[in-house]
Amino acid sequence: MKPYDYFIAIFFSCVFLCCQPMSAQQKKARKANVSLNISTTKDTIKTSHFNIGLLTNLHQLKGAGINLISSTIHSNVEGVQLSGISNITGKDMKGVQLSGITNINARNTVGTNISGLVNICGNDTKGASFCGGINIVGNESKGLSSAGLMNIAGKNTKGVQLSGIANIAGENTYGLALSGLLNVSGKDLNGMQTTALLNICGNKMKGLQLAALCNVGVNVKGVQAGITNICVGELKGVQLGIVNYSTDTTTIKIGLINVSPKTRVQMLLYGGNNTKLNLGVRFQNKMTYTILGVGTHYFDFKDKFSGSVFYRAGLYYPILSNLQISGDLGYAHIESFNNKSNNIPARLYSLQARVNLEYQPLKRLGIFVSGGYAIDRYYNRNQTFKDKPIIEIGFSLF
Repeated sequence: MKPYDYFIAIFFSCVFLCCQPMSAQQKKARKANVSLNISTTKDTIKTSHFNIGLLTNLHQLKGAGINLISSTIHSNVEGVQLSGISNITGKDMKGVQLSGITNINARNTVGTNISGLVNICGNDTKGASFCGGINIVGNESKGLSSAGLMNIAGKNTKGVQLSGIANIAGENTYGLALSGLLNVSGKDLNGMQTTALLNICGNKMKGLQLAALCNVGVNVKGVQAGITNICVGELKGVQLGIVNYSTDTTTIKIGLINVSPKTRVQMLLYGGNNTKLNLGVRFQNKMTYTILGVGTHYFDFKDKFSGSVFYRAGLYYPILSNLQISGDLGYAHIESFNNKSNNIPARLYSLQARVNLEYQPLKRLGIFVSGGYAIDRYYNRNQTFKDKPIIEIGFSLF
């Protein structure tokens, strides 16, 4: 063998021996999966078990990641992802996410994610989501979602939805939706919607709609309770409110004004010895009616202006095709305005009862006379101000 052949053999042997420790050391570092990453360039480590840094960009996290600014994981997260501004997961997140501004998961979220402003999940969430602004789920939200502003699910919500302004489900709601202003189910509701302003169910509602202002449903099986209740389809249940409307004439409605397509709405113009001139609207159903109106000059015309707002509810019975008898009970709030003095209070309330006889010479015109009794009382003490018989005569229009 020539001298340079020995030299070449020795050289490659040394290189081989030197490379072996380096390779072993590199593999050992990768098994440890501990990184201090302050770059947005994707790390070559396939799985990190513990990460601490400023801006982290990794393939997969199984363990804990703590970053001052943001954490971007291109595949899955199993464990804890904590960042000052944002957490982003390219596939699924299982565990806990906590960020100052936003959490974004491209597919599913299983666990808890908390952010200061926005939580976004492209597919399903199973667990709890808390944020100061908006929770957005592309498909189903299963569990608790709590937001300062809104919870939005592309399809279904199952569990509890709590928000300051609105809860919106593109399709179905199962469970409880509680918001400050608005709850919307695009299709069905099986559970309860509670809000201060408006509840809407686009198709079938089974359960309870409770709103301070208005409830809207298509096919309702349960209870609607609010100032205004509307059902435009079949209703098997009860409406409780000031104004109740349903296309189903068999619905049980308990309220001041109950309206259906068969409700006859009429204007009443009449005068009498109680409040001298009166204008009312009568909502007449199959056997019942309610009247809401105003009256003027509770005192005599020679006195200063005074008035009342009244509500009456009663039953009627047709004696003949164009003659009916009715009776009702009423409540009136009376304002004396500038008539108040030591002997006349600023306001009174009146409890009233009437029997009415109405004749209709024309289809949209009626003439009626009423007789009854009124007891007018003080609000601030248990005492009657005045009681007297009622005699009235007037016209019904439309």
